[in-house]
Amino acid sequence: MKLAHSLHKKTLEASVGHLLNKFKLRKRRDTLFFEDILSEYVKLCEEKGIDTSILARKWVHVTLFPSIPSYLKKLPIEFLYNSILNKVWANLGIFDSIHFEKVSKDVVRITVMDESETRSVGPNKGMIGFHIGVLEVLTGKKVVCLKAVQTREKSVYELKIIPEKAEITVGKSKKEYDAINALKPIKGFTLKDAMEKRIIHLKSPNKIFFRGKRICFLENTFFHILSNETPFIDKIADISYEYFKHLINSNSTKNEKLKLLKSLLQIMGWGIVSFIVSGDSITLDIKHPPHGYQKEKDNLAFIANTVLGYLRLINGKLKIKEIRHYPQELVVKYVV
Repeated sequence: MKLAHSLHKKTLEASVGHLLNKFKLRKRRDTLFFEDILSEYVKLCEEKGIDTSILARKWVHVTLFPSIPSYLKKLPIEFLYNSILNKVWANLGIFDSIHFEKVSKDVVRITVMDESETRSVGPNKGMIGFHIGVLEVLTGKKVVCLKAVQTREKSVYELKIIPEKAEITVGKSKKEYDAINALKPIKGFTLKDAMEKRIIHLKSPNKIFFRGKRICFLENTFFHILSNETPFIDKIADISYEYFKHLINSNSTKNEKLKLLKSLLQIMGWGIVSFIVSGDSITLDIKHPPHGYQKEKDNLAFIANTVLGYLRLINGKLKIKEIRHYPQELVVKYVV
């Protein structure tokens, strides 16, 4: 299903600060993010020795396990992959397509075309962990990767299902997740409006771009996990600055730059955003930010540092003074 059609049919419900995905699986809150910023950070983590397969596997466990209704888990895995999951992930632009086939009784082959992370990073452990995690959730069995051939156009994984119970990382319940992420639709400028005004460009059925750069759908728990479990989050500001400095008009005023960032964050589902300027300091206030499935406390330092990189287009001396998480609010103060 095309993204524009999903918005029209409201299988993807876009309101100010909120994206609710109701396509195929149980409804869930999604977010959009700048693919190159995420990819550059994942690449940095791998270069620094972080096993991103562990992080991706955990993310899949805590998000997919409560999202698949029990009746779907009873269907043949091959059907789940090739019919349901293929459509869900292709609809979000995560892949162009995914194909599952059995090689032997306990070995399967998964072929993915235009895999988002691999397209940006090249060979990486994160997507290996992603596919292991999915298969563990669906089978309840331990899974190991026998072989991974990753290229930007096509990736092929051979995975072995071990006859022992998988240790599934459990996060919040679906009920708790839905309750804390609930937000009554607010009228205003939305993703649909941004597409119509060509602020966000849809270059093919489900591939979204901002000023020539790809943006991707990603359930937000991954950002909380990265913020909690990787030690290089402050490097995001540098990555973000390098990303935005080529996209944002340097002649734009401070207010114009802040207005654009506010609009981007809101249409991408990160909550109700405002910026408060006082002298050289800038405070970011996000009401109803997305909450993750993870058991650990929410941590959106990744987003706070992404914003810092952008704000350095206004004042290169800005730094984060404090990040405060409240039950339904994120407040970040940036000072010189």
